[in-house]
Amino acid sequence: MVNKDEHLIITAQKMKESRKAYLFIGLGVLCIGTGPIFVKFVHAAGSLVGFYRLLFAALFLTLPVLIRNQRAKTVISKGAVKWAILGGIAFSVNVGLWITALSMTTASKVTLLDNTAPIWVGLIGWLLFGKREGWLYWVGLFITFLGAGLMINISHFQINSLQGGGDLLGVMCGFTYAIYLILTSRTRSRMDSMTYSWILACSGAVTLFLVNLALGYFSQPLSSTSLILIFAMAISSQVLGWILINHALGVLPVAVASVVLLGQPIVATVLGIFILSEVPSLLQAVGGIICLVGIFIVQKSNIE
Repeated sequence: MVNKDEHLIITAQKMKESRKAYLFIGLGVLCIGTGPIFVKFVHAAGSLVGFYRLLFAALFLTLPVLIRNQRAKTVISKGAVKWAILGGIAFSVNVGLWITALSMTTASKVTLLDNTAPIWVGLIGWLLFGKREGWLYWVGLFITFLGAGLMINISHFQINSLQGGGDLLGVMCGFTYAIYLILTSRTRSRMDSMTYSWILACSGAVTLFLVNLALGYFSQPLSSTSLILIFAMAISSQVLGWILINHALGVLPVAVASVVLLGQPIVATVLGIFILSEVPSLLQAVGGIICLVGIFIVQKSNIE
């Protein structure tokens, strides 16, 4: 039996961990929000840029992970490693699509569509696992799709145009991001964030290596400037950003964490305005706000 004092101590510790998790995920959002800016200055195939991003991250994390796990004598189950590898594969697909979409349309639209992941998390749970969703979820779903439709100007949407193709890839980014979040939520409670980020980067790099090898993209060497930019993105967005976020995902429920992650489109939009001169139109701005409101309502329905 746990007495009253022990219960208060445990509660205080959990609250402290939750506060730290919110701080970490907030800093992580700031880090990954810089990602689109780096990508915009690198002109190469999305899968190739994604490969180098994950490769640099894996190399950077290898020594710290080996030292940490050797000192802690950490034993990780094969099941946890399997889920982490699957998470890395899903993440690599997401990164490849995301970078490709950024070369076709604006950073604000791609980042916001990528962050419709909570919508897809709910739909996947409903369709595959029979999870019953309340009315609030469906209201949020409708509002999100309405906002996304305004943002991409659905009445004039042309899939065969450069921007239309980028918007469609942005939607696919949201779906693959949802798969990543689901897999991460199953794994992170059984593995520390640094080890998980390393396995994710390694498996993702291997996946994109095979993709680029099959497509012949390695015959297109990147400039030293591009490699430096990708390295900077790998450290800020991949290593620092995702270590912080993955740690928070191991503490916070995925639904709660996804709400805080909504700050990423805001960071990307602000940076896009001042650095890339990508000023959204009034219709896009209104659509983006409506989309964020819809995603927030979906998350609220999951929390309640």
